[in-house]
Amino acid sequence: MNHIKKIYLVRHGETELNKKGVLQGGDVNYSLNKKGERQAECFFNKLAEVPFKKVYTSTLKRSIESVRLFVEKGIPQEIEPGLNEIGFGEMDGIAPSRGQNTMYDQLVTRWNLGETNTRLPGGETPEEVRARLIPFINKILKTPEDDLILISMHGRALRIFLTTILGLPLTEMKNFPHSNFCLYVLEYDGEKVIPIVENDSTHLDCLVENDSTHLDCLVEKSGEEEIRNNAQTSIG
Repeated sequence: MNHIKKIYLVRHGETELNKKGVLQGGDVNYSLNKKGERQAECFFNKLAEVPFKKVYTSTLKRSIESVRLFVEKGIPQEIEPGLNEIGFGEMDGIAPSRGQNTMYDQLVTRWNLGETNTRLPGGETPEEVRARLIPFINKILKTPEDDLILISMHGRALRIFLTTILGLPLTEMKNFPHSNFCLYVLEYDGEKVIPIVENDSTHLDCLVENDSTHLDCLVEKSGEEEIRNNAQTSIG
């Protein structure tokens, strides 16, 4: 029987731009806000006893800060540029106008229909993000000693990562919902990757106990309409 590799994949905690419903791509480098820091503490407290061999993050502060407590515990960290969020070009970090919201919604619709080589002006395409994720995915699958790892990354990049490692077309991105600090867990037996936990937020229950306004367990709508309607689960 092949040895099982387990991959914990988490989206970063909340930033002020998440709270405001602003797109955060690879060119926007905000830190976690106070709520995001509390989310990170809840996540660490829930998984502190998991004996991770390595922690991987993107180059962006919100990804690094989300798993800082694991690194401070002594778990080795590697920073991987390939894990950075998709670039949103001219809309990166800017509060969107109604016209820009419409343009983004239309872009997501085109992605869902298979036009995954399209982009916002100055931004990246899902195909380009997949191309930079593939070397990283190959590395983690082919490194037997790293059989229990934690990856901290970003919303759209997470969807692209999941479709890629599971061998699915990018049109399936819409089927992987996410919210701030949601968790996916994958198992790899040397031949096939399977998801065993999907979009789990139960580790954030400690926030609910102390904050009656907690909304982190809301699932992102498939078209990311939350840019307009639900700032709590905005992407990036």
